[in-house]
Amino acid sequence: MNSRNLSAAIALVSAVAFAAPASAVVSQSDVKQSVRSAVHGASANISVVVNGDTATLRGYGNALDRAAAQRAAENSAGVNQVINLILTNS
Repeated sequence: MNSRNLSAAIALVSAVAFAAPASAVVSQSDVKQSVRSAVHGASANISVVVNGDTATLRGYGNALDRAAAQRAAENSAGVNQVINLILTNS
């Protein structure tokens, strides 16, 4: 293997080894949209903050809204942890 091919092979291996997987990038707007779509309660007021692969849910709604928001966030691409701080009145 000549030095040019060796350099190209090393560059390719380095790029693959250090590249972040596509699922590691979590879009806060995508998670927010998923939660909004899942929550049908008109009285629900839920915010979503994404930090790394963790989605934090805050606000208030009924018990069904809380559960739906949790599921929607958990099912969002790249989210590995959900912190559900949504308060309910039931």
